[in-house]
Amino acid sequence: MQIAKRATVLSGLLFLASSLWAQQDSTGEKEPPAAPKIYLQAQSGVQLPFFSNLNEILEWRGYNRIPAAMFSRGAGAYVIFPKSRLVAMADYHIYGGTRSETERETAYHGSVAGLSLGYNLVNHVYAQLIPFIGLQHSWFDSRLSRMDPDEQPLPVYLEGTGNQYHIKTKGWMTNIGVQASFQPFRGKKVISQTQLGLKVGYYAPFEDPSWKTNGISLNSGPRVNTQGISTSIILAIPLN
Repeated sequence: MQIAKRATVLSGLLFLASSLWAQQDSTGEKEPPAAPKIYLQAQSGVQLPFFSNLNEILEWRGYNRIPAAMFSRGAGAYVIFPKSRLVAMADYHIYGGTRSETERETAYHGSVAGLSLGYNLVNHVYAQLIPFIGLQHSWFDSRLSRMDPDEQPLPVYLEGTGNQYHIKTKGWMTNIGVQASFQPFRGKKVISQTQLGLKVGYYAPFEDPSWKTNGISLNSGPRVNTQGISTSIILAIPLN
């Protein structure tokens, strides 16, 4: 955790240093530097977490496996500093779903948020190619339950044995990826600078997950990567 905190502080200092450096004029000329370009971004795609060890346990206990691929969606923002080509990025995305069969139900939900630092390889007004590396915080939880009959009286339901389990984990990750986009609407007055593209990233946990239920720690939990690989279509709208 100390490593994660230091990495967070270091990332913040890098963002600050990059913004200051981007605004400096190393040639000594009096002309004002190009203003940073700010974008708001929406993204939607496929998340490929690695749950093979967890799925073995779920299947052994009679619950449904968590799928290998699932729909994800999210939002974020990024700032391009034209002179240095450095890019400060922030994003958040989620995925989740439910699988039901054989009177058992497995519900799952994952999310991740963080900051990244990138470099714009294509210094062109119509296109962007940004490799990046960042620090992210991930959350994952799953509810495992028995499917009770509909319209069951509440007193009868409470007289039965417990039918639901809840497990969760969270942790810090590093994220490495690339974002490529272009302007498909050139010539349109309102949306001419909107960027459309693809973002691909891989998440690597800093340490093995620590599993909990209702604030109580669980031992011998499976090793998983709750984010794995992310592939998204992005739509970025400039604010200036």
